Amino acid sequence: MDWNAEENLILNDAENDPNTEIHRNPPQSNLLSPFTVSCLVFNRTIGSGIFAAPLVVWEATHSVGVSLIFWFVGGIISTFGLLVWLELGLTVPKVAKNRILFNVPRNGGEKNYLEFIYRKFKRATTSVYGIGFILIGNLSGNAIALGSYVMVVFGGDFDDDRAKVIAVAALTLACLLHGAWRAGGIFVNNALAVLKVLLLLSLFILGLCAANRNKFVHTSTASTNFDKHRSFVGKSRNAASYGDCLVYILYSYSGYEQPFYVLGDVRDAHRKYAKTMLATMATVVTLFTLVNVAYFCAWVPGDLDTAHDVATVFLKNIFGTEAARRVMAGMIAVSIFGNIVVFTFTAARVKQQIAMDGILPFWRWLQADRTTPFAILMARIRGNRSPDPYGQAAGRPTEDAAIAEKSPIPALALHWFFSCLMVAFTASLSPTKATNVLVNLYSYFLILLVGIFVSGGLLYVRLWRERDTWVSESGFKPWGGPTAAIIYALSCGTFAIFAFVPIHDNKSPFASINERYTHYVVPIVGWCSLLAGLAYLSGFEAYWWCRGERLVTTREEVIFERIGEDGHWFYGETIKVVRRARRVPDLPVAQEDGVPYQIPMAVLSGR
Repeated sequence: MDWNAEENLILNDAENDPNTEIHRNPPQSNLLSPFTVSCLVFNRTIGSGIFAAPLVVWEATHSVGVSLIFWFVGGIISTFGLLVWLELGLTVPKVAKNRILFNVPRNGGEKNYLEFIYRKFKRATTSVYGIGFILIGNLSGNAIALGSYVMVVFGGDFDDDRAKVIAVAALTLACLLHGAWRAGGIFVNNALAVLKVLLLLSLFILGLCAANRNKFVHTSTASTNFDKHRSFVGKSRNAASYGDCLVYILYSYSGYEQPFYVLGDVRDAHRKYAKTMLATMATVVTLFTLVNVAYFCAWVPGDLDTAHDVATVFLKNIFGTEAARRVMAGMIAVSIFGNIVVFTFTAARVKQQIAMDGILPFWRWLQADRTTPFAILMARIRGNRSPDPYGQAAGRPTEDAAIAEKSPIPALALHWFFSCLMVAFTASLSPTKATNVLVNLYSYFLILLVGIFVSGGLLYVRLWRERDTWVSESGFKPWGGPTAAIIYALSCGTFAIFAFVPIHDNKSPFASINERYTHYVVPIVGWCSLLAGLAYLSGFEAYWWCRGERLVTTREEVIFERIGEDGHWFYGETIKVVRRARRVPDLPVAQEDGVPYQIPMAVLSGR
């Protein structure tokens, strides 16, 4: 029996099992291209951060020179983080088939890496990360900032509470877009990414014009801000303040994780993905550094005392009109909406993967893909006549066009609910404070804490658990071996500690939420989110223990070879979920690493 026939037999058994559900990733024609992968990063990194974070950095450093150095250093640290994610993303999971080892790309990002690293505690790892990501893994803070900038565009106050209504509308629109038309959501993402790159280039050109004192420029401060005798004068000496502003910089660069959340949907991941990501990250670091140089060409420190960002002050100083400030506010609002679009697309896939492990109520509904309304409409227009979306080379039967485009609509609904819930939780705060709280909480949990456990765990695997085989079996070998993981782990650990250190001038990004709370509230909530996952798991286990039942999840990979062309592989994954009335004594230990309900499903994706 040939390879594909054997794998088809495995898949057919799953299809004929009444307790089995089949889940497929997009067909080859719908996989994400290198251009789309780059756009996912651009659209996530270029948001509110590059426009507003320079204000926080300036307040923390009080120095032009130190601010620019920090933006470059933050970019280097984030690049080390990218190297860690590449090493794990292109290696995990590792699957052996007929004495051949496969590094199988899978959706889910750091969920997969944490489960692989801490596999002895897989169920606890899934719960801690999964519950934390469901609660905090959204851009509700960015959405509120979008509402504030929309209010500025229409002449309102930045802290108008109506900004939160606009935030909910933006979150709803992004979810509806991806749920109704997958390809349309990707197109909007790519278009916004291109526009935002052009926007940053335009800001840099305007900065050069200000430095050269062109006639249309109303304010030029390049000679003052970049004077070698004054650039480092007045700098802060508070280490905790430096650490906190670097967290804001890391948040601004935190877009490289997005393609890892949908890595199973990426075309030719093992051949092109690493080069694409490294080139994109280098472009982002260069753009951000140049834009910060441009800012210092057209503003004076006093301009920022009552401002909410640097970009609007910069454009107002260039053109000398209030209209310029409002135009810039509109562009920032569009930029933030791009953030929401890309994160909605990727985060829903992570939450779908979390549901597949059965730790959520209604997991069977939440893990499912649904045919998009657009695909159904197009199938009816075409009379259900279309080529096989999965390709005959995989040995699968011809499929109808309606399944060629599916979206995790239930997972999108879950993402929308908790995004709006986080907006509601901050209803008593002003939009500015609500944005700061939610952005800081996201940064502390998903950047610092996850960064510590992922990079630290990679060091454990590399240097101890699999020290003899890791390098030879790795799908990506970063420069310097474990250097990137060491630097990133130390950086995240240091910044996580600095968040607890009080800052005398009260300029910390983690400073008081309001008069009743102090700087350490956000980091404490970040750590408590880990405990929330353990508490959830305890309640979950107690529930099934009281019912006298045990639920086990196992995954079996299905790998198809495509005949012809360049000989690439199709990857699949069968997840079987079996309900047991009592603990089964002879159940193999290898099958006890899952969670409630056994979910039989096959995931097909391209390599």
